[in-house]
Amino acid sequence: MRGGEIISNLHNRERGYLVGLFLGDGYSHHDKKNRHYTVEFYLNSIRDKDIQKYLIKLLKRMNLNPAVFKDKRYNCNKTRVRSKEFFSYVRNFKFKRNKEFNMGLVSGLIDSDGYVNFEKSYIQIINTNKQLLDKIKLILDGFNINSSIKRRVKSRKDKLKSYKLSISFKFIKTSNNSIKVKRIAGWSKVPFV
Repeated sequence: MRGGEIISNLHNRERGYLVGLFLGDGYSHHDKKNRHYTVEFYLNSIRDKDIQKYLIKLLKRMNLNPAVFKDKRYNCNKTRVRSKEFFSYVRNFKFKRNKEFNMGLVSGLIDSDGYVNFEKSYIQIINTNKQLLDKIKLILDGFNINSSIKRRVKSRKDKLKSYKLSISFKFIKTSNNSIKVKRIAGWSKVPFV
């Protein structure tokens, strides 16, 4: 099974959102000895409570039982599910031509690795995987949303070289489901949480 049945309760945009969030802040592991298939999402325990709430809502709609653990060392909440089907889905996903899925994918990646600056009118995603950002740029091109990729200046705490994808503020006017976009853009309540 490739995870198709487990996600059948979600719309394409929600499916894409989970994949985007996983690509940015997710981790998966298969424990062969105990036969556990684990998928985890690491979110900031202070800033990302609304994102975590939405994530848990989506996981429960898939009949999964998410567990949340607080890691005080990193100000982080770890949301964990054990499911072979979901593990297969996020590990084996393929980029699709479905516009709703792609909008969700970009939204999930913004919520995991991105930030939105409303005053300066820009959205950026920081990631070490340039190939991933190249694919996201192609998706944005398909929506006629301008974007550019540049190598990021390494800071002292960076161990790997990273890249920033700058996205036109036109993105906020799309049917995206990014909580960070809705949060920063001044919506007082995210309509889908």
